[in-house]
Amino acid sequence: MSWMDIGTLVIVLLCLAAALKLLQRYVPHPVREAHNDVAGFIFAAVGVLYAVLLAFVVIAVWENNDSARKTTFQEADSLAGIYWISRELPAPLGPQLEKRTLDYARLVMDTEWPLMAEHRSSSDATQLVYGMRSDVFSIKPENEQQNVLYEHAVSHLEKLASERRQRLNQVDDEVPTLLWVALIAGAVLTVGFTFLFGLSNTLSHTLMVLALSGLVVISLIVIKEMDFPFTGVTAVKPGGRRVYWRESRWRFDGEVDGVALFWAMSIPGLVCALVLLAFVDQLALRARRARWIPWRGTGREGQISATGFEQLHAQFAAGKQHELDQRGTTLMLRDEDGEGAPPRTKVDLAGGRAVVRVPQAR
Repeated sequence: MSWMDIGTLVIVLLCLAAALKLLQRYVPHPVREAHNDVAGFIFAAVGVLYAVLLAFVVIAVWENNDSARKTTFQEADSLAGIYWISRELPAPLGPQLEKRTLDYARLVMDTEWPLMAEHRSSSDATQLVYGMRSDVFSIKPENEQQNVLYEHAVSHLEKLASERRQRLNQVDDEVPTLLWVALIAGAVLTVGFTFLFGLSNTLSHTLMVLALSGLVVISLIVIKEMDFPFTGVTAVKPGGRRVYWRESRWRFDGEVDGVALFWAMSIPGLVCALVLLAFVDQLALRARRARWIPWRGTGREGQISATGFEQLHAQFAAGKQHELDQRGTTLMLRDEDGEGAPPRTKVDLAGGRAVVRVPQAR
């Protein structure tokens, strides 16, 4: 809903509130209250008829939007089929057809889609379809495999052209003028009948009329926003083509990403990662000493990056690997009583003996 729609809603509600104020002043509620029974019966019939009309129009415009969305995805699917077949065709026909499919997808997303909001289309996109048709029909199958590719390419091309024609026809789908006249007239009648009721509580009457009027106006705004499939808040977006565009570009982006991944998993990438880790570790150490992060443990600062460098060194030096293994074995030995080692002092009261082990100097 745009600001213009919100402004329209507010203006209509203010006008109705002013009209109710004038009505209460010149036609007091006792005069209108005498006709509440008859007005209520007619109002119920008018309300039901208008509700049915509103529901019919809302369903119709929603189905148009849903159909346009399906057409868009089917057209993108056919274009993707032509693209993948073109990559199996020999040069120069295969690369040429592949380039036309990519150009068509980019042209429709960047140029034709904004034009469809103005109920127009791109002649350049039409020429690209003609070019793809010419390329596909110029295929000369030389074996069974190429014959299968040719048949599938023709099938995808016919679906692409058909879905494109349907999409361009849906650009002009809209609610007929006669139906808009019926909607607006029904809204005026439905809201106008509420003015015939007389209530002693003017505030309650005003709130009920404004609530009904707001609901009717919002329904009309929803219909307006969904009137054209490619405009408004619920406009169909080129989502299917964007998916196809990302998939078709995977061949190029995937190669770049693969090179980056290979570099990250290589020795230079590992060294760069360890240097970055050491830098972060030193920052954390300085932050702890400055009491910025007092929760960091003490006594193990710098060991994260150091462990990484030692493991990297061990990959190229067998002696370093032996040193690390020996260090791990030594750490597993328990020499202190508090760490579970056998007690150094033992007193045997029954035998009358005492054993004292003097710890060795380290």
